[in-house]
Amino acid sequence: MSSIDIDKQLYIGKGLDRECYLHPEDSSKCIKITVSGDYRQHRDDIKYYHRLQKRDISWQHLAQFHGLCSTSLGDGLMFEVVRDHDGSISKSLRDYIRGNGCPIDRQQLDDELARLKSYLLKHSIIMRDLKDDNLLLQRLSDSEARLVVIDGIGNNEFIPFSELAPVFTNMKINRKWAKFSQKLQAKL
Repeated sequence: MSSIDIDKQLYIGKGLDRECYLHPEDSSKCIKITVSGDYRQHRDDIKYYHRLQKRDISWQHLAQFHGLCSTSLGDGLMFEVVRDHDGSISKSLRDYIRGNGCPIDRQQLDDELARLKSYLLKHSIIMRDLKDDNLLLQRLSDSEARLVVIDGIGNNEFIPFSELAPVFTNMKINRKWAKFSQKLQAKL
């Protein structure tokens, strides 16, 4: 596998441990590269995304994982780039909450949040870190949008008790969602 040369001008954003860049040869993909020196999230993501791929889930509300790659800045994980109908990279829900003009009204946003929760429950997707900056609001048209998870999935339990049975998985998802919803409502 040859190394991909990362141009700093292709920078998209940064999380706690990783930076994200557009793939220099494929604008439909981005590459997340660990910059903190802590590769646990990389390892955990690889395991969790492989499990989701084996289960053949729908990727409707989750940025699709395209594997590991070697880059000039270190090993990276490739993901789908989530774009709006006009081709621009979708903004996070946090960006819209902070005053960048939400493209949908409050009822539509509540409906999209309900659809995302239903999706997570249906596909048993546990969120390690459910936050408004890990969700993109993808504008499908001038009046229509959907939420897409771009980071924070996986189970951070030392012993993954919540994955022993679907009822425990649903309890974990509902518990995480309740905390997220309470924090989000305070911001809206």
